[in-house]
Amino acid sequence: MKIFTFFHRSEKSTVSAALILMFSLLVANLLGLLKLRLFANLFGGASSELGVFLAADRIPNFVFNVLAVGALSSSFIPIFSKLIAGGQKERALGFSSSLFNFSILVFLLFTLVFLAFPEIFLGIISWGNLSPNERSLLVDLSKILFLAQIFFILSAFSSGILQSFNQFTSVALSPVVFNLAVIVFSLFFSQKMGIYAAAWGTVLGAFCHFLVQIPALLRVGFSYRFSLNLRDRLFLEIGRIFLPRSLSLVVDQISLLVFTSYALSLSASSVVVYNFAQRIEMIPVVLFGSTFAQASFATLSKNAEIGDSEFLKTFQKTFSYLSFLIIPASVFLVVLRIPLIRIFFGARGFDWDATLLTAYTLSFFALGMFFQAQVALLARSFFALKNSRVPFLASLASLILGLGLGLVFIKVLNFGVWSLGLSESLISALEFLILYLFLKKKFDLLGRGDFIFPVFKIIIAAFVAGLVSYSILRFLDLRGPLFDTRYFVSLLGLTALSLLVGLVVYLTLCYKMGIREGEKVVLLLRKTRNFGPNFLKELFQE
Repeated sequence: MKIFTFFHRSEKSTVSAALILMFSLLVANLLGLLKLRLFANLFGGASSELGVFLAADRIPNFVFNVLAVGALSSSFIPIFSKLIAGGQKERALGFSSSLFNFSILVFLLFTLVFLAFPEIFLGIISWGNLSPNERSLLVDLSKILFLAQIFFILSAFSSGILQSFNQFTSVALSPVVFNLAVIVFSLFFSQKMGIYAAAWGTVLGAFCHFLVQIPALLRVGFSYRFSLNLRDRLFLEIGRIFLPRSLSLVVDQISLLVFTSYALSLSASSVVVYNFAQRIEMIPVVLFGSTFAQASFATLSKNAEIGDSEFLKTFQKTFSYLSFLIIPASVFLVVLRIPLIRIFFGARGFDWDATLLTAYTLSFFALGMFFQAQVALLARSFFALKNSRVPFLASLASLILGLGLGLVFIKVLNFGVWSLGLSESLISALEFLILYLFLKKKFDLLGRGDFIFPVFKIIIAAFVAGLVSYSILRFLDLRGPLFDTRYFVSLLGLTALSLLVGLVVYLTLCYKMGIREGEKVVLLLRKTRNFGPNFLKELFQE
């Protein structure tokens, strides 16, 4: 009974909800890396077959993200939550069924168009660079992966409803269950089905992603209704909010398609290198950037109505904490890039050349982590100010720059897949700069020294800590049998030790340099030995 209550309880605290989401994202992303390691082991490392599978998911994912994720994040959840808060639970649940049915119909329409002309759509991202067998495999896998998106849409709407009732545990568990299902299915069926096991495992994982939320969904009183009332004024309200805010999401998804296309133009195996490096880089970006942006959005929206000073206070606090976390994360990713690639993807088929190329690509991705994480916060800040035009223009400018850089780097200068990591870092920097300057224009206080200088202090502390971590790594790697990095356990121990020493140096320097977040961490460490949720709540609260 206690376990059942835990999975279906309501979270009253924003911090509690954020911590649940952060922890689940960490577990889900680690399982995602384990899944990729398994794929590398089962399907030949950085093989063209695995590259085709990773590319095949882009178009189905594009449709899902624009249709379901865009609608939910920008319009459905606010409207649904408003109805619930106003005591109109039945109205809210009835409308959710109508919107869900409408979304499924639109998705099926896109799917039918794709199934009718798959070669045209996939030809756009393949540059005609694939062999006939690879093109045929790309079409087949894309068709299977479109099926998975139906369950993801079901799950997305379920998540939106549950979040509106402040129930986050089942939502947080979904991506964990998804990755576990894909891993188990691939393990059992890879020998019989080959790469198709990964595709059908994704379908099963998507089904489980939705299935795990059903008990909580029933608990809040949801019952599906086969209805579609397009005359409902709420549809007009959804469209009014969704259309302008979804434009930025469309641009971001086009950017993902474009960069996958550039990687595929080099070779199908380059997609593996690009995808693996990006997946590692995105863990801290999602874990810190997306979580902090999501957790602060409601407060930013409320404070935007109260006044500029309250809005700035929330923004500056979140910006500072995010900088404190993401800058050292990017430095340590650069320093530990090779051992991390070996730990996460060092399967039999993932050879040394693939390891070095993925690590090299990762180092260029890491350069843009700060900008990517802060863009998530800046975009939410503009949404809180009811301004979706600036985020769209910033996304559009970054897409145009990305198209140009990709053409120059890949087609003119003949650079390798690593240049895509550099391109993404540069376009993230441009997007950050545009958003920051527009926000600074509205709030002159963002240009003050007490806002900018702490970031430079953090950079200095992280750089010194990175040098220490690298020195420890090199010294122990060259000195002895204690850490024989030919073996996984020794490699893991050496990497963990180097990271731990680097973190201690970083926190010490932050404390000595008067960085507020560092001082708070050190003081909390001194007075408590409990590093559980209460420690984290106290850390992120004033």
